Parts: sequence; structure tokens; C-alpha cells
Amino acid sequence: LGSTSPTITLVVTSTVPTSTSLTSSGSPAAAGTPVTFTAVVTKTGDGVVTEGTVTFSDGTTPIATVAVGSTGVATTTTASLSVGSHAMTARFNGTSTLATSTSPTFTQVISSVAPTADLSVNVTGPGAIRSGKKAKPAKK
Repeated sequence: LGSTSPTITLVVTSTVPTSTSLTSSGSPAAAGTPVTFTAVVTKTGDGVVTEGTVTFSDGTTPIATVAVGSTGVATTTTASLSVGSHAMTARFNGTSTLATSTSPTFTQVISSVAPTADLSVNVTGPGAIRSGKKAKPAKK
């Protein structure tokens, strides 16, 4: 008769699902050329995310963490990617009310650029060499 159960407090926290996309300013890009990566973060139901941070990574290596702007966009620029293919991702790090999300992998290709030179010679005049003839010194 007179027994009571302890009070249990249940706190339910809910985070809104998000989605993150990733693009680059150009792939392939030449080695040493700046490449800008742009992440767009949206939330289910009512549009863009305007808070939190995005971490841009090359494979498992983070290259930058930047704030999401008022339009749901986060960008970073780098010119230090090595020649080859890079598996780039953008991860929205979430907030107390927004869930984390990671973009699909974007393959960024960095190509080597061999130095090139165009050489064109145009020789005319009295000392010019013509095909099949021996060179003669020009007259003074």
C-alpha cells in the first residue's frame, strides 16, 4: 500500500535531416592551379542550412573546415592538390538541431602540365637558306 515508483525523465532530442552536395570549379585542373570546392547544405522540409560548419576532405584527410553562409553554401580553395585523382567529400558537421550529412564522393583530377613552347622561324632576305641550297654569307 503506499509504494511509489521513481520518476523517470525522458528527454527526446530530434535533429532535422540534412543533405550535402559538392562541386568543384573544374576537373581536371592543372597542377598548381587553384580549385574551389563548393558545398551546399539543405535541410528536409524548409530549404537551406544557415549555420554550422562543413569539413572538406581529400579521402580521409581534412583540408579545411569552414562556416556555412547565409545561403547554405560553404567554399574552400586550394592549389596544393598533387597530380592524380582525389576522392573529395564535404561533411556538414551538424548542430544541436541539424543532423550531419556527407556529400557523395567527387573525383577531382589534377593533371601535370608539361612546359610547352611554340617556335617558329621565318627567315627571308639575301642570306636566307632555301631548301636544297647551301648557305652563302650575306653581302655587306
